[in-house]
Amino acid sequence: MSSADEGRMLASLQGGELDLVISPRPRGYRATGLVCEPLYQLTPLVYARRAHPLVNAQSLLELQAASWAIAGPSVSGPVDVLREAFAVRRMRPPRVAASCPDYASLLHLMTRSDLLGVLPHPALLDGAPQDQIVPLRLREALPRYEMHLFAQTRSRRVLGSVFARLKEQAVLI
Repeated sequence: MSSADEGRMLASLQGGELDLVISPRPRGYRATGLVCEPLYQLTPLVYARRAHPLVNAQSLLELQAASWAIAGPSVSGPVDVLREAFAVRRMRPPRVAASCPDYASLLHLMTRSDLLGVLPHPALLDGAPQDQIVPLRLREALPRYEMHLFAQTRSRRVLGSVFARLKEQAVLI
């Protein structure tokens, strides 16, 4: 298993270092020799610690001056929902004060600070202390994105049962 931005993972897949990749499909991505199947759609939400001063904010405009933490490096493309959410509203992107290596670190930091964060799925809250992190009820939605399953075309037959099981599990998400 590997965790990196989708560009690096797809390059590793094409180079034969990985057997399959589950990631968002980069904009304009056209890779030869790979099959790509949609798995599920994610609806990211903004989260904060329960006692955050902006926990009752109702719009992105109210959050523009806040400081944010992100999981992983800021990546251009469909996974940078924070930057995209502000850009489509012609707003200056918010200040990203911290970049965490993973969502568990992000949650840990958010419980101990006034940093806001975006989580792509509530299942990631399983690592947070009970009810310390809550979603903000904003009028505006963050951009949704679809996760895809990528594999080399020639390995599709060999990995067919893996594809089927992953697609079955994706229905439960």
